Amino acid sequence: MTEVRSPLKPTRVSDLILRLRRRLAELEVWQDGSVKEVAQEAVRAEITRLGRELTELEWRWA
Repeated sequence: MTEVRSPLKPTRVSDLILRLRRRLAELEVWQDGSVKEVAQEAVRAEITRLGRELTELEWRWA
């Protein structure tokens, strides 16, 4: 079973994804190579995780 983590304060998932996408866009212009790549991968992984959880929740509620 997939663990579903609840945020510390309630927030709309769309707002959270928007913030993550903005952060990823900020990282795109960052110049420091290896650190930039690690940070980008972390943000992408979080977006992917949230997408999977949303899909699972939609499937359960259907």
